Amino acid sequence: GYLHAAGDGDNNHAEALAAKADSWLIRDALFKYHAACHLTHASIENVLQVRDRVPVDAIEQVTLTVNPSILDVCGIPTPTTGLEGKFSLRGTTALAWLGENTGDAATFVDTTINRDDVQALLQRVNVDTDQSLTTFQSRLLCVDRSKQSFDAYWDTNQPAADLAVQGERLAAKFRLLGGTTEQAAAIAGLADAERVAAL
Repeated sequence: GYLHAAGDGDNNHAEALAAKADSWLIRDALFKYHAACHLTHASIENVLQVRDRVPVDAIEQVTLTVNPSILDVCGIPTPTTGLEGKFSLRGTTALAWLGENTGDAATFVDTTINRDDVQALLQRVNVDTDQSLTTFQSRLLCVDRSKQSFDAYWDTNQPAADLAVQGERLAAKFRLLGGTTEQAAAIAGLADAERVAAL
């Protein structure tokens, strides 16, 4: 039931579950780094890989390729409210490319999503579909005004390989949610703490 509802469409899980039976699955935990629909996260991560190489004013066209089923959830083509922006592949792509902090819920407000630069950039973002991709995968292709191409691929259903970077990102999210640097450090040292009462 649950695997069918929340899975990737592959209903043949017996072998995969048997392989994990003696594993510490906590090490494969997945985290939400962005304050937007989880189905937009792979595309946001693609932008973060490419944006330093392609300034906004050099972008001619960006094409995101995703599984078609996610468009019912995050396919709002021209968001005009902060809430719509959270559920828009084009909107989150524009915000991320413009350097807005997509991990901060305060980014997703009406005034930000309606800025001229955001609205202009999301008009240069196309969304294409590919049934072979899972709902957590995305491909990005950016063509700049000199016709150079830049591409990226991301799968948010894969656990982080670099745990130090993951820790930094989680600490940043923790602070955005109101936690202090001291609290984040205490949590990071939890495995070596003698007592947790102070937390």
